[in-house]
Amino acid sequence: MNRYRHFDNEFDSNNTNSPAILPEIEVDEPFQLEFSPHLQPYPSNYDNLKIFFLHRTALERFLFYLIILLLIILFVIIIICLSYSKEKEKSYNNICLTPSCIEVSYSIASGINQSVDPCEDFHQF
Repeated sequence: MNRYRHFDNEFDSNNTNSPAILPEIEVDEPFQLEFSPHLQPYPSNYDNLKIFFLHRTALERFLFYLIILLLIILFVIIIICLSYSKEKEKSYNNICLTPSCIEVSYSIASGINQSVDPCEDFHQF
């Protein structure tokens, strides 16, 4: 059985027309040859992140953390603003505008003495 031999990086001008032949290997049993490929473990996301930060300067790492912190603060501010605006909408929806509510509020407002400070004398107010 002809087998091709391993080609060295040298060009042999004598055998230009002949095929390269590997030496015959005698194998008694088919499972005698072992195949052990060199497998490398797939790097995890944590390893990739660690490698990413190892190649950065201290200033770049500081700026990265600063940007993350500012994004978190911005996110919190947006959530607070949205919740505050929803509370404000709810408070406007709770205003009673029926004629009886308006009459009662007018009678209360007309009975208040605006010239007296309520913190000084609440009963005169």
